[in-house]
Amino acid sequence: MAGQLERLQEHMAKLRLFKSRDRLEAVLQQATADELSYADFLDQLLGEEIASKTAKNVTMRTSLAKFPLVKDMESFDFTHQPSIDQKQVGTLARCHYIEHGENVVILGPPGVGKPALVLAWESRRSAIEPVIGHMKSDGKLGRNWLKGCAGDAIHAVLCGAGHNIRLLLRRLRRFYAWTMVV
Repeated sequence: MAGQLERLQEHMAKLRLFKSRDRLEAVLQQATADELSYADFLDQLLGEEIASKTAKNVTMRTSLAKFPLVKDMESFDFTHQPSIDQKQVGTLARCHYIEHGENVVILGPPGVGKPALVLAWESRRSAIEPVIGHMKSDGKLGRNWLKGCAGDAIHAVLCGAGHNIRLLLRRLRRFYAWTMVV
């Protein structure tokens, strides 16, 4: 059993499943005690690995972004600015506007916490990652090879332009097909 456990840990290290490698023994003992099926055991082990990698990814991206401060929605002080509609901010924080291709503009006088709200939305990025991934795969957007903040900005503009051109071409094809019918 010890040899097999060591082999499993080596395999996990080669596959870069570091959290799973570290937690393997404990999860095996818990699975044995709870009489989990193989699928449930694997689901639990891989779920912990994904959660660990996601948290590490968010931490790394947040540090690379060099935000002036790190906020989350729970720590935002709505009593500081009572004119902010907490319900509307909560709705916007769910990021449904991304799925619908809508923009959000935040206006207000200085000192009301606009940057803090934006940074709090950024902390919810894990909620919008699947949407971004879906948009990237549908739009056939590749990896950003441009470096730095300027590269990210250029890539975003180019991706947006490419997306809009695809929409325009799709509409032109429909219009052309309609004119051929009429």
